[in-house]
Amino acid sequence: MMPFGEAAVGRRALLTGAGLIGAALLLPGRARAQGTASDLAAYLRLRFGRPGRPVWYQYEGTVFAMPLGRRAVPMFRVVGISRNASRPLGPDRHEATLDEAGWYCDPATGEPIDSLESPINGKRIGVKHYRSPQRAILTPGRYAPAEAPPPGVEFDGRLSPLARLNDAVWLSEDIFARTAAKPAPEALAANPAAAWRAQTSLATWRARAADFDRRGLAEVPAALSYQTLANWRSWFEADDVPGVMSWRLNGVKLFDAAAASGRAAELVRRHHPDLLAS
Repeated sequence: MMPFGEAAVGRRALLTGAGLIGAALLLPGRARAQGTASDLAAYLRLRFGRPGRPVWYQYEGTVFAMPLGRRAVPMFRVVGISRNASRPLGPDRHEATLDEAGWYCDPATGEPIDSLESPINGKRIGVKHYRSPQRAILTPGRYAPAEAPPPGVEFDGRLSPLARLNDAVWLSEDIFARTAAKPAPEALAANPAAAWRAQTSLATWRARAADFDRRGLAEVPAALSYQTLANWRSWFEADDVPGVMSWRLNGVKLFDAAAASGRAAELVRRHHPDLLAS
């Protein structure tokens, strides 16, 4: 569990770095999600592997910045690896753990960077790469944080029903999180939305129906797509500029950490080798 604040700024930093993976608070105006035990079993089958054994997702993508009324432009390329595991806690109740490391990279070269000239306002800003663990409780239809957050944090996590189309199956994890921020008065006057750090994210796992339906196949190959909309991170130094950022990532499930390859694997093996431990 990461401390409250933005100590670790990753693709789920608003959820982990701000301490929002902590307790499920149903947001006003949103009906409680409905789910079935079979949909929960499908989520566990698509996202994870065997109970108690980890799987990894290697992912790449782009963070786009879109100041209000302007074109969205690539701000960072992102590479990373996450370690995922689940274990049963009781009937239709499971613990999910995720630990990941990722790097913000130059959109053109793909190399990690320590600073950049922000396309939002032209400022030179420092870049914060991330290592962000989290723990959650899964029940039918719900993705609920495992520990209580600070007062005032809003969180709503839902698991979708399984969908099918021809030889494809997929389902999603839909999360909204929000916490109050403390921008400078002049920034708040220019951009009232800076009063909050808010993020909505949609992670979708998909597989071949032929693989998913094979009863004897304990480990289903799957791919991940992830997208978000959020306001700026505090380290962007852009609270006075109205606008949003969007993560758009794609990844693949690995049943053996040795299968990780490319730039993300090199960086993880150098800086966070424990992430690849079974």
